[in-house]
Amino acid sequence: MRWFKHISNAHQDEKMARLVSELGLEGYGFYWLILETVAGQIEAGSDRTDLDYPIAFWREITGFSPKKLRKFAEFCSEIEIFSAKFSENSLTIDIPNILKYREVNAARVLDVSSIEWRVLRKAVFKRDSFTCQYCGKPVEKPDCDHVMPLSRGGLSTMDNLVTACPSCNRSKNDKTPEEWMQ
Repeated sequence: MRWFKHISNAHQDEKMARLVSELGLEGYGFYWLILETVAGQIEAGSDRTDLDYPIAFWREITGFSPKKLRKFAEFCSEIEIFSAKFSENSLTIDIPNILKYREVNAARVLDVSSIEWRVLRKAVFKRDSFTCQYCGKPVEKPDCDHVMPLSRGGLSTMDNLVTACPSCNRSKNDKTPEEWMQ
């Protein structure tokens, strides 16, 4: 897997906030390094979400001592951001949610070409007068939001796209407007 989706405010997620609170930014970096390593080993079309390598491999990529590697991996497993299982000489990391990110990203890629997406975005921003259709504020650098999210079957069409400020768009995420307003 070459790409996976990463929301720009992931650090505000409850589990990520716990990770940073307990292990600091070093813990946050550890998580993303592990995620990138596992994602990099997943082959296209594979349903495999785990990676089992010798502890020496994980130590080499993290630069951690065995004790620190165990502490960080076990904490990530405890807060359920991934599963870590140690055996005598190896560590297996399993991140089942990684396939969800691949599917969402694949849906966007297959929906319209990058050229069509740029044309649609410009047309939507012009139609909406560069104003967020959720909060009503003018937006200098708007996002183009799928009213019915791509991950839920929405399409990149003029009637399913609106101008959104980055704050509303991130907050709405993959919800319908009705779900988001509740």
